[in-house]
Amino acid sequence: NGKQGIFAPKFHYLNGKYIIVYGCNWSMPNHDWGVGIAVADNPKGPYRETSPDKPICPGFDAQIFRDDDGQLYLIRNNGILAKLKPDLSGLDGEAKVLIPENYPFVGYEGSALIKRGDTYYVMGNEHLLRPDGPLNPTMVASSKNIFGPYGKRYVLLSDARGHSRPFQDENGKWWTALWTWSGDFSHQFGITGIDFAADGTIFPTGEVIQK
Repeated sequence: NGKQGIFAPKFHYLNGKYIIVYGCNWSMPNHDWGVGIAVADNPKGPYRETSPDKPICPGFDAQIFRDDDGQLYLIRNNGILAKLKPDLSGLDGEAKVLIPENYPFVGYEGSALIKRGDTYYVMGNEHLLRPDGPLNPTMVASSKNIFGPYGKRYVLLSDARGHSRPFQDENGKWWTALWTWSGDFSHQFGITGIDFAADGTIFPTGEVIQK
């Protein structure tokens, strides 16, 4: 009805602030499309939009990534990456697509970026891969430089439609959250274990937690 508000929000706690990055669509004048960021000192709010008059950039499915030096980046649809201004009110410089060696982008939606050691991993959901591969896989590619060049993309999770969000638990073990999978996991939230091979590639461990 033109008043949907926000969609695909991601919740972060960075630099002592609670941050929600989200897609905005038609909730307010001049908020017809793009990525918004809201910040608060308390997880319950109140939240303050960093750019109240318009989205900070076009796009959707955004995530904030903090590098080892404290610099914050915004990654969004198609693996488009840019630095963020310190006050999170906009992009600080040119946005660039992180391009794998074997494809124009890592995945159409649900982009994510992590770092392990000196290696960056960009991933995204690729619902266009059929008929040459699995349906709606999570694809991943890696690089030693945040803006690339990135190596060949490959399938991390087959038939995993839901925007994977990798994280480490308190013991240092890696997992990725996603909102849907195939079969009985369809349209549910779940977490699955991931690990890293000797050559640095990521693979699923088969451990699944679902709700």
